Amino acid sequence: MITHQSPAAHNPERVVLLGARGFIGAAIHKELDARRIPSLALSSVDLNLAEAAAADKLAAALKATDAVVMLAALTPDKGRDIPTLMKNLAMMHNTCAAIAKTGCAHMVYFSHGAQPRRGSCAGAAPDADLWTGRYPQLIRSQPLSPRGAERRQDHAVRRRRGDARSHPRGRRRRAHPALPAPPQHGNPQRRHRNLAFLPRGCRSRIQTVRQHRRDRQDAARHSDHPQALRRGQHHQGVPGHPLHPARRRRSPRASRDAGEELMAEVDLLRSLPRTKRNIQKRAEDKDPFVIAKSKEFGEEYWDGERKYGYGGYRYDGRWRSVARDIIAHFSLKPGMRVLDVGCGKGFLVKDLMLECPGLEAFGLDISRYALMHCEKEVIGRLHLGSAESLPFPDRSFDCVLSINTIHNLHRPRAVVAMREIQRLSGGRAFVQVDSYRTTEQKEIALSWILTAEFHDYPEGWLKLYAEAGYTGDYYWTILE
Repeated sequence: MITHQSPAAHNPERVVLLGARGFIGAAIHKELDARRIPSLALSSVDLNLAEAAAADKLAAALKATDAVVMLAALTPDKGRDIPTLMKNLAMMHNTCAAIAKTGCAHMVYFSHGAQPRRGSCAGAAPDADLWTGRYPQLIRSQPLSPRGAERRQDHAVRRRRGDARSHPRGRRRRAHPALPAPPQHGNPQRRHRNLAFLPRGCRSRIQTVRQHRRDRQDAARHSDHPQALRRGQHHQGVPGHPLHPARRRRSPRASRDAGEELMAEVDLLRSLPRTKRNIQKRAEDKDPFVIAKSKEFGEEYWDGERKYGYGGYRYDGRWRSVARDIIAHFSLKPGMRVLDVGCGKGFLVKDLMLECPGLEAFGLDISRYALMHCEKEVIGRLHLGSAESLPFPDRSFDCVLSINTIHNLHRPRAVVAMREIQRLSGGRAFVQVDSYRTTEQKEIALSWILTAEFHDYPEGWLKLYAEAGYTGDYYWTILE
């Protein structure tokens, strides 16, 4: 995509990624490493392209033989308002000014759709576009997948022929006589098995009916229903067999039909060494200034004095045993995707990849300082953002973790964050928050906590989980 787009006969000596800490940037960075292409990853944490002196700073880091890739969609604020547009314009202007100074080989621009795209060579005829019209050096990207182009071409052909399948709902036309008619042979009740010949609305209804039928069959197979399916019935009494009811993997809908409890209280941090806490000293040092400084999640919180937070948050490998328990609990395999919401410096993300090589682990945190001082093994895998708005598609992860993070939000915001975790994981998640079971434990927690905006007894947290529709696992951080 990048190396074969250079105007020169040879490939670029290095690829510079602007916006490399995002989700797509991490994928590009990984692919470049796999192809052994030298790369330089820069993000908004390293260089703010919107500031006035960004062009000179970027030009100092570029070489004439570099290829520049700009992920313009992955700005820290993903709004669509006028200030965000002006900020993006400033980023484009500074980037193009730096390229003009250094004379880089070429540039690839990833458009606002946040999808992998292909860029044209510098000097080629650009598309009519806001960016290319304003900055000739910047070439608007084109879709990567040739299959998508074939689909669009086929769609246009069907539309010219008058095929009803190519028209949106409410504007369909009668099918062209030359088109093949639906097959009329066989059982009339089975003619709709080929859904391609059906209108869109009827097709979706039939798919819904079939899904409901599969759910009912799944529920019958996974319970003591008298009409359980015959498949595997003679193995149901053999413990350990894959078809035994205890070994079957149940869908959320089937589990609800069987009356099961989806959430489970499980301590996945049981192997984590306990930290010594001087509760009395913390209570004496707490004041409004210390609390406000801690809630900035800056240097004082992570590596400052103990009264502001961690008092020095450094990697010592203590999370590796926790990573092993998480991998075993969720049956994680190489190639699966895991997200740690509130990852800090990425220690757990690193240990997950060490304990399960090939596991695609990512992190998200609101602290710029923590991301700037992350472990080198997780550079490009940590994303700057909030738990209330996770910038990923639905069910895009096989497991989502959030340890001692959600309580840093007010209750309404915590509900939104739990809904986001449920949306990304589909229920395969683990959340741990501050809590207490007795009044004595509550007094200790109130004397210790600095950044928590919401805390409650376990019953209150379970009520919040139910309000958010969360169906994953959970546990509590209780100080004694």
